[in-house]
Amino acid sequence: EKNPLRHLVEPLDRFPFEHSAKHSNLLMAAFQRIYEINNSSDWYFLVEDDTIVVKDNLEELVRSLTPNRFVWLGKCVKTVTNLKFMMGGAGILMSHKLLHELHPYLPECRQKFNYDYGDARIGTCINHYIVPSFNSTPTRLCGPRDFRFSSSLDHAMALANGEKGSRMIRYVTLHEKSPIRIKRLNEIILNHANNNVSFTSAALTSNISYWRVDDNGVQMAK
Repeated sequence: EKNPLRHLVEPLDRFPFEHSAKHSNLLMAAFQRIYEINNSSDWYFLVEDDTIVVKDNLEELVRSLTPNRFVWLGKCVKTVTNLKFMMGGAGILMSHKLLHELHPYLPECRQKFNYDYGDARIGTCINHYIVPSFNSTPTRLCGPRDFRFSSSLDHAMALANGEKGSRMIRYVTLHEKSPIRIKRLNEIILNHANNNVSFTSAALTSNISYWRVDDNGVQMAK
């Protein structure tokens, strides 16, 4: 197939019994599909189409990790039943070990946990079938302290301005809806990459006058 994930872009049509309100099993189906396409990758990473990925920081992060351990990283939040899961908008990173163990359960999970947000469904599946194995296997959950998966720029800025030592945190992802802000942030990130400089919270705040604009390119109040 030229585009093996093309059939996943219409989740409500493709999965008529796997959605509730606006929420579907698209993320769970995508993880199942990418493993079936390539079951030998060290890492599997899914992000939404309005999420900016800082490639250099992502590569630096995975170099510090081990794919034959349970690794499940992203922006860590909790379901209403207090189970941890990674927020889809900030990106979900799984090691080969985790997705290899999870994959056989995904078809069942797509039926059994057919409720809540798509990212929460993945979290419920992992918590139900895989987390019991975490205690006997080296595990890494949520995100390392010096790397950050961000679900929104407002969240990123709040941390950059208020968290001790946060100005040196390297962002792996930034979730943003505005096309012009995505474009300008990409320019800043590429400029850092071209100069072999890590994109950190400090870069986000020092360039705020350039990227923090409305949809017409007009500077927004800080």
